[in-house]
Amino acid sequence: VGIWKLKSCKLITEEGQTLYPFGETPSGYLFYENHGFMSLHITRGPQKPNEATGLTDITAEEARDVLMDYFSYCGKYDVVENTIYHYIEMSTNPNWVGMAQERRCSLKDDVLTIQNPLSYEKKEVQLALVWQRAHGLESA
Repeated sequence: VGIWKLKSCKLITEEGQTLYPFGETPSGYLFYENHGFMSLHITRGPQKPNEATGLTDITAEEARDVLMDYFSYCGKYDVVENTIYHYIEMSTNPNWVGMAQERRCSLKDDVLTIQNPLSYEKKEVQLALVWQRAHGLESA
């Protein structure tokens, strides 16, 4: 439970190569609230402004760039020993909606590490997200 700030996001290939899907300086937050709801947001940092002045006047190219540089989902969660289950209700990837995503996790002091296998650019990889507890951001 709490608010977590992203420290790193990397993918490790079966050959041991490290990939950075959101660049080497991503930004993000992960929220776990005590009633079983969670929300995750990751972006390539720093975000680039576009020419749009409103929600509907963004160009197709700008919209593609935004989608490629930002990932988010939310829903309910459950923890069983060293595994977190995210039950996706909304996502920037609509294929994830309705799915249960299983994540291995470890907590040491104020550092939460979450790992899971996935397919990336048609390769099987291991995703590793490292989060730092965001002190001072919790609501009263």
